[in-house]
Amino acid sequence: PPNDAFEWVVPPEDAPSTPGYVELGFKDGIPTSVDGTETSTLELIKTVNRIAGGYGVGIVDQMEDRLVGIKSREVYEAPAATTIIEAHRELEHMVLTRHEIAFKERVEKEWAWLVYSGLWMEPLRFALDSFIRTTQRRVDGMIRLKLYKGGIRVVGRSSENSLYKL
Repeated sequence: PPNDAFEWVVPPEDAPSTPGYVELGFKDGIPTSVDGTETSTLELIKTVNRIAGGYGVGIVDQMEDRLVGIKSREVYEAPAATTIIEAHRELEHMVLTRHEIAFKERVEKEWAWLVYSGLWMEPLRFALDSFIRTTQRRVDGMIRLKLYKGGIRVVGRSSENSLYKL
């Protein structure tokens, strides 16, 4: 897609030549702070969208399989989502066991399929929500990310619930 198709993400080649950093704090799996400042979810998303988008992070260009069986090329800009998901995943890897992580990946895939298919009220979705809520009770901590020319990399992590001890 042409560069002018994007509102939130600068083209990576036009992003700053020096890296930027953002620190996200989580409580019970919910992002609650940016760079040490507690904020509402909406403000957190707006802030991360602006910061990450300014470094060219968040362009998604992919092929999708539609519910009716056709393929579709989809292009999204999701700087906050890309950044928050990466930080959340890294924090989960610190505090959840390998078995929880492996099973959660299967749960996430099934949950996403149910929602995509319009089955929001499906009892299985409620059961999957219960599992997800249980795992998120320990997902507390901070993840520091380096943003550079469309790339994102975890460069710091801490949690009192970490299963990894220095």
